[in-house]
Amino acid sequence: MKHLQVIVALFCLLITVDVNPGFSGALKAFPSEEVQSPQALWEVDLSKFGYNERLTEPFDKTYPHPVTWTARQSLSFTTESVIAATFETHIENSGPSVHGKSLPTDPYHMVALFLTAERGEAISKGDWPLNPSTRTSYFFPAQNGRFVLAMGNVLTLYSPDMKAIRERTVPASYGELLMAFASPDAETFLILYVGLAEDKYAWKLDLIDSSQLSVLKSWTGEDAKPKWSLWGNEIARFSEHGIQIESTSSGPKDVLTPTNKLCGYQSLVNQTTIAFSNLDKHGCNTVTLISTDGNTLQELHFEPNALVGAALASRNGKVFAIKRLRSQRPPWKPVATVFELGNDTPLLTVDFPEVKPDSPEFGVPTDGWNRMALSPDGDLLAVRSGPIVRVYRVPQTAQ
Repeated sequence: MKHLQVIVALFCLLITVDVNPGFSGALKAFPSEEVQSPQALWEVDLSKFGYNERLTEPFDKTYPHPVTWTARQSLSFTTESVIAATFETHIENSGPSVHGKSLPTDPYHMVALFLTAERGEAISKGDWPLNPSTRTSYFFPAQNGRFVLAMGNVLTLYSPDMKAIRERTVPASYGELLMAFASPDAETFLILYVGLAEDKYAWKLDLIDSSQLSVLKSWTGEDAKPKWSLWGNEIARFSEHGIQIESTSSGPKDVLTPTNKLCGYQSLVNQTTIAFSNLDKHGCNTVTLISTDGNTLQELHFEPNALVGAALASRNGKVFAIKRLRSQRPPWKPVATVFELGNDTPLLTVDFPEVKPDSPEFGVPTDGWNRMALSPDGDLLAVRSGPIVRVYRVPQTAQ
Protein backbone atom coordinates (compact mmCIF):
# COMPACT_ATOMS: atom_id res chain seq x y z
CA MET A 1 0.00 0.00 0.00
CA LYS A 2 2.83 2.41 0.82
CA HIS A 3 4.41 1.71 -2.57
CA LEU A 4 1.04 2.41 -4.19
CA GLN A 5 0.74 5.75 -2.38
CA VAL A 6 4.16 6.81 -3.64
CA ILE A 7 3.23 5.86 -7.21
CA VAL A 8 -0.07 7.78 -6.94
CA ALA A 9 1.78 10.79 -5.54
CA LEU A 10 4.18 10.91 -8.46
CA PHE A 11 1.41 10.39 -11.02
CA CYS A 12 -0.85 13.05 -9.52
CA LEU A 13 2.00 15.53 -9.45
CA LEU A 14 2.47 14.96 -13.18
CA ILE A 15 -1.12 15.98 -13.95
CA THR A 16 -1.95 18.43 -11.13
CA VAL A 17 -6.86 21.68 -12.48
CA ASP A 18 -1.13 30.15 -14.57
CA VAL A 19 9.44 39.70 -16.98
CA ASN A 20 12.29 40.73 -16.90
CA PRO A 21 14.31 39.81 -19.98
CA GLY A 22 17.48 37.79 -19.63
CA PHE A 23 18.68 35.05 -17.34
CA SER A 24 18.32 36.14 -13.73
CA GLY A 25 20.47 33.52 -12.03
CA ALA A 26 19.54 30.57 -9.85
CA LEU A 27 18.96 29.64 -6.27
CA LYS A 28 21.81 27.27 -5.51
CA ALA A 29 19.80 25.46 -2.86
CA PHE A 30 17.00 25.88 -0.38
CA PRO A 31 17.86 25.13 3.26
CA SER A 32 17.06 21.54 4.11
CA GLU A 33 15.84 22.42 7.61
CA GLU A 34 12.25 23.48 8.04
CA VAL A 35 11.41 27.20 7.99
CA GLN A 36 8.83 28.46 10.44
CA SER A 37 5.70 29.64 8.66
CA PRO A 38 4.65 33.24 9.33
CA GLN A 39 1.46 34.00 11.22
CA ALA A 40 -1.68 33.48 9.14
CA LEU A 41 -4.19 36.31 8.87
CA TRP A 42 -6.90 33.80 9.71
CA GLU A 43 -7.86 30.13 9.68
CA VAL A 44 -11.25 28.54 8.99
CA ASP A 45 -12.38 24.96 9.58
CA LEU A 46 -14.83 23.98 6.83
CA SER A 47 -16.20 21.21 9.07
CA LYS A 48 -18.25 23.96 10.72
CA PHE A 49 -19.97 24.55 7.38
CA GLY A 50 -20.86 20.95 6.47
CA TYR A 51 -17.53 19.58 5.18
CA ASN A 52 -17.44 15.76 5.26
CA GLU A 53 -14.52 13.39 5.20
CA ARG A 54 -14.47 10.95 2.32
CA LEU A 55 -16.64 7.97 3.17
CA THR A 56 -14.73 4.79 4.01
CA GLU A 57 -17.73 2.77 2.80
CA PRO A 58 -19.15 4.38 -0.38
CA PHE A 59 -22.89 4.94 -0.35
CA ASP A 60 -23.48 2.63 -3.32
CA LYS A 61 -20.07 0.83 -3.23
CA THR A 62 -18.92 2.79 -6.28
CA TYR A 63 -19.57 6.40 -5.23
CA PRO A 64 -18.07 8.73 -4.22
CA HIS A 65 -15.08 7.88 -6.34
CA PRO A 66 -11.78 9.29 -4.95
CA VAL A 67 -11.25 11.33 -8.12
CA THR A 68 -14.62 13.08 -7.80
CA TRP A 69 -14.13 13.72 -4.10
CA THR A 70 -10.74 15.38 -4.57
CA ALA A 71 -11.77 17.30 -7.72
CA ARG A 72 -14.60 18.92 -5.77
CA GLN A 73 -12.20 20.29 -3.17
CA SER A 74 -11.14 23.59 -4.71
CA LEU A 75 -9.83 26.93 -3.49
CA SER A 76 -9.88 30.21 -5.41
CA PHE A 77 -10.28 33.97 -5.22
CA THR A 78 -13.36 35.18 -7.09
CA THR A 79 -12.23 38.77 -6.45
CA GLU A 80 -9.43 40.42 -4.47
CA SER A 81 -11.71 40.43 -1.42
CA VAL A 82 -13.59 37.11 -1.73
CA ILE A 83 -12.38 33.49 -1.42
CA ALA A 84 -14.38 30.45 -2.49
CA ALA A 85 -13.80 26.99 -1.02
CA THR A 86 -15.73 24.04 -2.44
CA PHE A 87 -16.31 20.52 -1.22
CA GLU A 88 -18.66 17.58 -1.53
CA THR A 89 -21.01 16.80 1.32
CA HIS A 90 -23.18 13.81 2.09
CA ILE A 91 -26.66 14.17 3.57
CA GLU A 92 -27.74 11.17 5.62
CA ASN A 93 -31.14 9.53 5.13
CA SER A 94 -31.90 11.36 1.91
CA GLY A 95 -33.50 9.77 -1.09
CA PRO A 96 -31.86 9.05 -4.46
CA SER A 97 -32.60 10.85 -7.70
CA VAL A 98 -35.55 9.81 -9.85
CA HIS A 99 -35.05 8.79 -13.49
CA GLY A 100 -31.60 10.36 -13.49
CA LYS A 101 -32.93 13.79 -12.46
CA SER A 102 -31.27 15.49 -9.51
CA LEU A 103 -33.56 16.34 -6.64
CA PRO A 104 -32.95 18.49 -3.55
CA THR A 105 -33.00 15.25 -1.53
CA ASP A 106 -30.06 13.66 -3.39
CA PRO A 107 -27.51 12.40 -0.86
CA TYR A 108 -24.50 14.16 -2.40
CA HIS A 109 -24.18 17.91 -2.80
CA MET A 110 -21.55 20.27 -4.21
CA VAL A 111 -21.03 23.12 -1.73
CA ALA A 112 -19.29 26.48 -2.31
CA LEU A 113 -18.51 28.60 0.72
CA PHE A 114 -17.64 32.26 0.09
CA LEU A 115 -15.45 34.01 2.68
CA THR A 116 -14.02 37.51 3.11
CA ALA A 117 -10.35 37.43 2.12
CA GLU A 118 -9.19 39.74 4.92
CA ARG A 119 -10.92 38.09 7.88
CA GLY A 120 -12.32 34.74 6.76
CA GLU A 121 -15.90 35.65 7.63
CA ALA A 122 -18.66 33.71 5.86
CA ILE A 123 -20.47 35.72 3.19
CA SER A 124 -22.71 33.10 1.58
CA LYS A 125 -22.97 29.41 0.85
CA GLY A 126 -24.13 27.72 -2.34
CA ASP A 127 -25.45 24.15 -2.51
CA TRP A 128 -26.09 22.08 -5.64
CA PRO A 129 -27.44 18.49 -5.60
CA LEU A 130 -25.33 15.91 -7.42
CA ASN A 131 -26.71 13.00 -9.36
CA PRO A 132 -24.74 9.93 -8.15
CA SER A 133 -24.00 9.07 -11.78
CA THR A 134 -22.20 12.42 -12.24
CA ARG A 135 -18.49 11.84 -11.92
CA THR A 136 -17.12 15.27 -12.79
CA SER A 137 -17.80 18.73 -11.40
CA TYR A 138 -15.58 21.80 -11.40
CA PHE A 139 -15.68 25.31 -9.94
CA PHE A 140 -13.54 28.21 -11.15
CA PRO A 141 -13.75 32.01 -11.09
CA ALA A 142 -14.76 34.21 -14.00
CA GLN A 143 -14.52 38.00 -14.24
CA ASN A 144 -16.17 40.54 -11.88
CA GLY A 145 -16.84 38.08 -9.06
CA ARG A 146 -18.73 35.66 -11.26
CA PHE A 147 -17.95 31.95 -11.32
CA VAL A 148 -18.49 28.91 -13.53
CA LEU A 149 -19.80 25.60 -12.24
CA ALA A 150 -19.39 22.56 -14.49
CA MET A 151 -21.48 19.55 -13.46
CA GLY A 152 -21.50 16.55 -15.76
CA ASN A 153 -21.62 18.12 -19.23
CA VAL A 154 -23.47 21.31 -18.21
CA LEU A 155 -21.61 24.63 -17.79
CA THR A 156 -23.36 27.38 -15.83
CA LEU A 157 -22.18 30.94 -15.28
CA TYR A 158 -23.31 32.44 -11.97
CA SER A 159 -23.40 35.99 -10.65
CA PRO A 160 -21.68 36.81 -7.32
CA ASP A 161 -25.05 36.34 -5.57
CA MET A 162 -25.34 32.84 -7.14
CA LYS A 163 -27.99 33.60 -9.73
CA ALA A 164 -27.61 31.65 -12.99
CA ILE A 165 -26.73 33.99 -15.87
CA ARG A 166 -26.32 31.55 -18.74
CA GLU A 167 -25.87 27.86 -19.40
CA ARG A 168 -24.24 25.67 -22.02
CA THR A 169 -24.58 21.93 -22.58
CA VAL A 170 -21.45 20.27 -23.95
CA PRO A 171 -22.03 17.51 -26.56
CA ALA A 172 -20.03 14.98 -24.56
CA SER A 173 -20.47 11.22 -24.56
CA TYR A 174 -21.90 9.82 -21.33
CA GLY A 175 -22.74 13.36 -20.25
CA GLU A 176 -19.32 13.87 -18.66
CA LEU A 177 -16.20 16.00 -19.05
CA LEU A 178 -12.82 14.32 -18.83
CA MET A 179 -11.16 17.46 -17.49
CA ALA A 180 -11.65 21.20 -17.06
CA PHE A 181 -8.82 23.70 -16.65
CA ALA A 182 -9.20 27.43 -15.97
CA SER A 183 -6.86 30.19 -17.13
CA PRO A 184 -5.25 32.08 -14.21
CA ASP A 185 -6.55 35.35 -15.67
CA ALA A 186 -10.16 34.06 -15.33
CA GLU A 187 -10.94 35.05 -18.92
CA THR A 188 -11.14 31.54 -20.40
CA PHE A 189 -11.08 27.85 -19.57
CA LEU A 190 -10.47 24.56 -21.37
CA ILE A 191 -12.71 21.50 -21.34
CA LEU A 192 -11.70 18.03 -22.53
CA TYR A 193 -14.31 15.42 -23.40
CA VAL A 194 -15.18 12.53 -25.71
CA GLY A 195 -17.35 13.58 -28.65
CA LEU A 196 -20.57 11.99 -29.83
CA ALA A 197 -21.10 9.38 -32.54
CA GLU A 198 -20.96 11.99 -35.33
CA ASP A 199 -17.48 12.87 -34.02
CA LYS A 200 -16.56 9.16 -34.02
CA TYR A 201 -16.13 9.44 -30.27
CA ALA A 202 -12.90 11.36 -30.74
CA TRP A 203 -11.34 13.39 -27.97
CA LYS A 204 -12.31 17.06 -28.15
CA LEU A 205 -10.76 20.12 -26.52
CA ASP A 206 -12.71 23.40 -26.42
CA LEU A 207 -11.44 26.83 -25.38
CA ILE A 208 -14.38 28.59 -23.70
CA ASP A 209 -14.90 32.28 -23.00
CA SER A 210 -15.79 32.47 -19.29
CA SER A 211 -18.11 35.48 -19.68
CA GLN A 212 -20.21 34.19 -22.59
CA LEU A 213 -19.60 30.40 -22.38
CA SER A 214 -18.95 30.55 -26.13
CA VAL A 215 -16.42 28.32 -27.88
CA LEU A 216 -13.40 30.32 -29.06
CA LYS A 217 -11.49 27.43 -30.63
CA SER A 218 -11.64 23.62 -30.77
CA TRP A 219 -9.22 20.75 -31.32
CA THR A 220 -10.01 17.11 -32.12
CA GLY A 221 -8.23 13.77 -31.83
CA GLU A 222 -4.53 13.79 -31.03
CA ASP A 223 -4.47 17.60 -31.01
CA ALA A 224 -6.90 17.58 -28.10
CA LYS A 225 -4.88 15.40 -25.76
CA PRO A 226 -2.84 16.80 -22.83
CA LYS A 227 -0.37 18.03 -21.77
CA TRP A 228 -1.32 21.65 -22.28
CA SER A 229 -1.52 24.88 -20.25
CA LEU A 230 -3.56 28.03 -20.69
CA TRP A 231 -3.38 31.80 -20.32
CA GLY A 232 -6.28 33.72 -21.86
CA ASN A 233 -6.27 32.89 -25.56
CA GLU A 234 -2.76 31.38 -25.48
CA ILE A 235 -2.25 27.62 -25.17
CA ALA A 236 1.07 25.91 -24.53
CA ARG A 237 1.40 22.26 -25.56
CA PHE A 238 4.02 19.95 -24.13
CA SER A 239 5.13 16.69 -25.73
CA GLU A 240 8.21 14.56 -26.26
CA HIS A 241 8.81 16.62 -29.41
CA GLY A 242 9.01 19.96 -27.58
CA ILE A 243 6.81 22.89 -26.60
CA GLN A 244 4.39 24.70 -28.88
CA ILE A 245 2.40 27.91 -28.41
CA GLU A 246 -0.79 28.73 -30.26
CA SER A 247 -3.72 31.09 -29.84
CA THR A 248 -7.19 31.74 -31.23
CA SER A 249 -5.66 33.95 -33.91
CA SER A 250 -2.55 31.96 -34.84
CA GLY A 251 -1.38 28.43 -35.50
CA PRO A 252 1.21 26.43 -33.54
CA LYS A 253 4.63 28.00 -33.00
CA ASP A 254 7.60 25.99 -31.77
CA VAL A 255 9.33 27.14 -28.60
CA LEU A 256 12.99 26.22 -28.93
CA THR A 257 13.91 24.64 -25.62
CA PRO A 258 15.20 21.18 -24.64
CA THR A 259 12.43 19.03 -23.15
CA ASN A 260 14.25 15.81 -22.37
CA LYS A 261 14.42 16.76 -18.68
CA LEU A 262 10.79 17.81 -18.22
CA CYS A 263 9.04 16.35 -15.20
CA GLY A 264 5.99 17.11 -13.13
CA TYR A 265 3.71 19.94 -14.19
CA GLN A 266 3.94 22.83 -16.66
CA SER A 267 2.01 26.11 -16.72
CA LEU A 268 1.73 29.57 -18.25
CA VAL A 269 2.57 32.25 -15.68
CA ASN A 270 1.42 34.98 -18.04
CA GLN A 271 0.87 35.40 -21.78
CA THR A 272 4.59 35.33 -22.58
CA THR A 273 6.09 33.19 -19.78
CA ILE A 274 6.12 29.39 -19.40
CA ALA A 275 7.07 27.58 -16.18
CA PHE A 276 8.00 23.92 -16.03
CA SER A 277 9.68 21.59 -13.58
CA ASN A 278 12.70 19.63 -14.73
CA LEU A 279 15.17 17.05 -13.55
CA ASP A 280 18.63 17.45 -12.13
CA LYS A 281 20.86 14.77 -10.65
CA HIS A 282 18.72 14.62 -7.49
CA GLY A 283 15.29 14.37 -9.11
CA CYS A 284 12.36 16.62 -9.99
CA ASN A 285 13.35 19.60 -7.83
CA THR A 286 13.95 22.49 -10.25
CA VAL A 287 11.54 24.99 -11.85
CA THR A 288 12.57 26.83 -15.01
CA LEU A 289 10.82 29.87 -16.49
CA ILE A 290 11.25 30.66 -20.16
CA SER A 291 9.76 33.19 -22.54
CA THR A 292 7.51 32.05 -25.37
CA ASP A 293 10.50 32.86 -27.61
CA GLY A 294 12.49 30.13 -25.86
CA ASN A 295 14.78 32.34 -23.76
CA THR A 296 15.55 31.24 -20.19
CA LEU A 297 14.35 33.82 -17.66
CA GLN A 298 14.68 32.14 -14.26
CA GLU A 299 15.77 28.83 -12.77
CA LEU A 300 14.77 27.94 -9.23
CA HIS A 301 16.49 25.07 -7.42
CA PHE A 302 14.91 23.54 -4.34
CA GLU A 303 16.06 20.95 -1.79
CA PRO A 304 17.73 17.85 -3.29
CA ASN A 305 14.94 15.63 -1.94
CA ALA A 306 12.13 17.97 -2.98
CA LEU A 307 9.40 17.14 -5.47
CA VAL A 308 8.06 20.28 -7.16
CA GLY A 309 4.52 20.75 -8.40
CA ALA A 310 2.55 23.40 -10.23
CA ALA A 311 3.58 27.04 -10.62
CA LEU A 312 0.32 28.86 -9.93
CA ALA A 313 0.10 32.47 -11.16
CA SER A 314 -1.80 35.45 -9.84
CA ARG A 315 -4.41 36.95 -12.15
CA ASN A 316 -2.15 39.90 -13.02
CA GLY A 317 0.65 37.53 -14.10
CA LYS A 318 3.29 39.17 -11.89
CA VAL A 319 3.48 36.75 -8.94
CA PHE A 320 3.46 32.95 -8.80
CA ALA A 321 3.47 30.26 -6.14
CA ILE A 322 5.09 26.82 -6.31
CA LYS A 323 3.82 23.87 -4.34
CA ARG A 324 6.40 21.26 -3.42
CA LEU A 325 7.08 18.35 -1.12
CA ARG A 326 10.20 18.70 1.00
CA SER A 327 10.44 14.91 1.05
CA GLN A 328 9.57 12.22 -1.51
CA ARG A 329 8.32 9.88 1.22
CA PRO A 330 6.25 10.31 4.40
CA PRO A 331 6.28 12.69 6.14
CA TRP A 332 5.84 14.63 2.90
CA LYS A 333 6.13 18.14 4.39
CA PRO A 334 4.19 20.05 1.71
CA VAL A 335 4.95 23.77 1.42
CA ALA A 336 4.00 26.70 -0.83
CA THR A 337 6.55 29.33 -1.87
CA VAL A 338 5.67 32.65 -3.54
CA PHE A 339 7.96 34.43 -6.02
CA GLU A 340 7.84 37.63 -8.02
CA LEU A 341 8.70 37.30 -11.69
CA GLY A 342 12.35 38.11 -12.27
CA ASN A 343 13.32 37.69 -8.60
CA ASP A 344 14.76 34.39 -7.35
CA THR A 345 14.39 35.32 -3.67
CA PRO A 346 11.10 34.03 -2.21
CA LEU A 347 8.52 36.53 -1.04
CA LEU A 348 6.86 34.00 1.26
CA THR A 349 7.12 30.31 2.26
CA VAL A 350 4.38 28.60 4.29
CA ASP A 351 3.58 25.07 5.36
CA PHE A 352 0.27 23.56 4.39
CA PRO A 353 -1.94 22.80 7.41
CA GLU A 354 -1.01 19.49 8.99
CA VAL A 355 -3.23 16.45 8.53
CA LYS A 356 -3.47 13.33 10.64
CA PRO A 357 -1.99 10.21 9.00
CA ASP A 358 -4.76 8.07 10.49
CA SER A 359 -7.53 10.14 8.92
CA PRO A 360 -9.80 7.96 6.73
CA GLU A 361 -9.33 10.43 3.87
CA PHE A 362 -5.58 10.85 4.25
CA GLY A 363 -3.55 9.84 1.25
CA VAL A 364 -0.62 11.65 -0.30
CA PRO A 365 -0.52 15.46 -0.33
CA THR A 366 -0.72 15.67 -4.11
CA ASP A 367 -4.05 13.84 -4.47
CA GLY A 368 -6.19 16.96 -4.17
CA TRP A 369 -5.86 17.34 -0.41
CA ASN A 370 -3.54 20.35 -0.63
CA ARG A 371 -4.79 23.40 -2.54
CA MET A 372 -3.46 26.93 -2.88
CA ALA A 373 -4.59 30.17 -4.51
CA LEU A 374 -3.19 33.66 -5.04
CA SER A 375 -5.37 36.76 -4.96
CA PRO A 376 -5.72 38.56 -8.32
CA ASP A 377 -3.08 41.17 -7.37
CA GLY A 378 -0.83 38.59 -5.70
CA ASP A 379 -1.16 40.26 -2.28
CA LEU A 380 -2.63 37.24 -0.50
CA LEU A 381 -1.89 33.51 -0.50
CA ALA A 382 -4.54 30.98 0.56
CA VAL A 383 -3.63 27.37 1.36
CA ARG A 384 -5.87 24.46 2.20
CA SER A 385 -5.53 20.91 3.52
CA GLY A 386 -8.90 19.16 3.53
CA PRO A 387 -11.19 21.22 5.80
CA ILE A 388 -8.56 23.73 6.99
CA VAL A 389 -8.12 27.01 5.06
CA ARG A 390 -5.50 29.61 5.96
CA VAL A 391 -4.68 32.98 4.38
CA TYR A 392 -1.34 34.83 4.50
CA ARG A 393 -0.32 38.28 3.38
CA VAL A 394 2.43 38.25 0.71
CA PRO A 395 5.20 40.78 1.43
CA GLN A 396 5.75 43.41 -1.25
CA THR A 397 9.50 42.74 -1.29
CA ALA A 398 11.53 39.60 -0.82
CA GLN A 399 12.51 38.81 2.76
